[in-house]
Amino acid sequence: MLPGLVFLGFNENFTKLKNKNAKQLFGAFYSNLDTNCISKVNFTALFLARRLIYALNLVLLTESELFQILLQILMSLGLLCYLITVMPYEKMIDNYLEIFNESCIIILFYSSIGFSRAISITGETRELIGFFCIGFLCLIIAFNFLAFIISLCLAIKLRINKRIAMQ
Repeated sequence: MLPGLVFLGFNENFTKLKNKNAKQLFGAFYSNLDTNCISKVNFTALFLARRLIYALNLVLLTESELFQILLQILMSLGLLCYLITVMPYEKMIDNYLEIFNESCIIILFYSSIGFSRAISITGETRELIGFFCIGFLCLIIAFNFLAFIISLCLAIKLRINKRIAMQ
């Protein structure tokens, strides 16, 4: 329900998104997104819809792990295509980071196929897949943390340069 409300709200009030009152009330829903194009602002609705489908998938399709995984892979591929074609964020680095993260999610979903009952593999192989997932997640966290630190350092450098230029 919330994704639909966000979608309708953005489409009905698209021209008002840049004014100060709208940013104070609803800015958290579209912060860092490029508000010049409606397809870019609707990223939030797509993101929320995907999370809702994920939750429903986990609750309602408990007997079919393989179908759950394949559905999540398809949704991630769709979102990845959207991210590549629309580039919804204002900063290109945010777009690239989101594309990287979504690609990593797809890899992890593919890895999780080995844990479903539909695939017959040994316990040792499952253990190796588990270690791969843990290592890959650590790599993703480290990469995102590094990107955050670099972004923070660049922002601090920019502020220092602005202050020096003002003097």
